[in-house]
Formats: sequence, C-alpha cells, structure tokens
Amino acid sequence: MLFTVVRREEKYKAKNAIETLVYRGGDAVSGWLSSALSALGVGVGGVALLAIPVAAGWCGLCVWLGRRQEQRQAVEISTTLSETA
Repeated sequence: MLFTVVRREEKYKAKNAIETLVYRGGDAVSGWLSSALSALGVGVGGVALLAIPVAAGWCGLCVWLGRRQEQRQAVEISTTLSETA
C-alpha cells in the first residue's frame, strides 16, 4: 500500500531501510519499553491508557498519509497523461 505511486527504483531502495529500521527497530524499542514500564510498576491498565494517545496519533498519520497518497497519485496521472500526449 505504501508503494503504489512510487517508481520501482524508489520502492526497492526504501524496502530494505523500512525492513531494518522500522520493523526490527520497532521490535527492539517495544521490548525495552515493556521492560521499562514493568519496572515502573505500570500494569496492563496503565499500558492501555498510554496506548490511547498513540493510537490517536496513528489515526491522524493514516489520514495524512491517505491524503498525500491521493495527491501523489493525481500528480503521477497528470504527468503520465502529459507524457503520452
């Protein structure tokens, strides 16, 4: 979904960085965060309350990314149409 309006070269350059930094880094950070919250005595209910603003931020990010996707797609279509004309 993230790669629908990017060129093939951009997609494969970004894929390795995303795989390494985002997925692997996210796993490491979530493990550290879980340990830190447990050490601070934050239980499951506290983690759930802390997750609410994070989820709201993700929702906002999704809306923004969706709008950017539509803008990039419109530019891509107009560029393709002007090149073929």
